[in-house]
Amino acid sequence: MQWLNFLRFCGEHSIVIYLAFFLADGLDRTLLLKTGIMSDVGLISLIVTVVGVAGALLIWRAALLGACELPVRAAGRVLDRAERAGSALQAAE
Repeated sequence: MQWLNFLRFCGEHSIVIYLAFFLADGLDRTLLLKTGIMSDVGLISLIVTVVGVAGALLIWRAALLGACELPVRAAGRVLDRAERAGSALQAAE
C-alpha cells in the first residue's frame, strides 16, 4: 500500500509535528475564525489540522535545507557557532 507512505513518514517524524504544529495552527485558526469565511466547525477543524501538520513538516524541511538554524546539543549544552566550526575542523583533520 504505497499510497499510505505519507502516514508512515508522519509517524516517523511525529515529534517534529508535535513540536511545530502550533506555529501554523495558531495563524490558520485565527485567520479562519476572525474572517468568518466558514461557519462549519468540523471543516475548520479539518483545515486547521491539515495546515498544522503540513506547516510543521515544511518548517522541518526548511531547517534541514539550512533556511533556518537550529541549536545543536553536545555533552548536555548548546554549542555556539564558533565552537561548532572548530569541532568540525578538528574532526576533518
